[in-house]
Amino acid sequence: MTSNPNPNVSASVIIPAHNAQDTIARQLEALTRQVGHPAFETIVIANQCSDDTVAISLTVSGRLNLLVLEANERPSAAHARNVGVRHASGEYLLFCDADDEVQPEWVGEMVEGLASDDIDFVPGSIELDRSRLPMWIYHWFYAQRVENGIFVNHQLLPILMTASLGVSRSAFDSVGGFDERFPGAAGEDVQFVRSLFRAGN
Repeated sequence: MTSNPNPNVSASVIIPAHNAQDTIARQLEALTRQVGHPAFETIVIANQCSDDTVAISLTVSGRLNLLVLEANERPSAAHARNVGVRHASGEYLLFCDADDEVQPEWVGEMVEGLASDDIDFVPGSIELDRSRLPMWIYHWFYAQRVENGIFVNHQLLPILMTASLGVSRSAFDSVGGFDERFPGAAGEDVQFVRSLFRAGN
């Protein structure tokens, strides 16, 4: 399913979505409000959705250069992102999530970072809406990982989440994309960024 495809873009915003009918509109609306950005496209990849994610995504088709795909081969955010990249036109791949909301300068600042010399991937800062997040989940999962990073083979690495991550196409290709052996949405982004570090990007 496509709407207003345009290959003449610098960046591709890639959003995997699984049953995201309650949140995807907010993210897409945020992308319609971007300022100071180069031409970009938005690709929503509906991954085994049984709700109205696709229909709701298409409601903004007149205000975004939008491509909506379905990737149903396996329940995997990694698979959905890889499918999105295969259909992407941009040199810069910007990943965000269907249940978040990017800031108005997000696309422009991510592209600016990636366009710098010798920069192959850039993270975006993440602010958590803790009003709907139980305190124990915040401290157990987010606080230590986001603020301190994670130990991998006795080495402290920062957590760079695909909720806000920009990658050059060449760097993405150099590591073979996301590992689709990860089911659902858990751990595939850590593994992906670890692969980028190990590849020297």
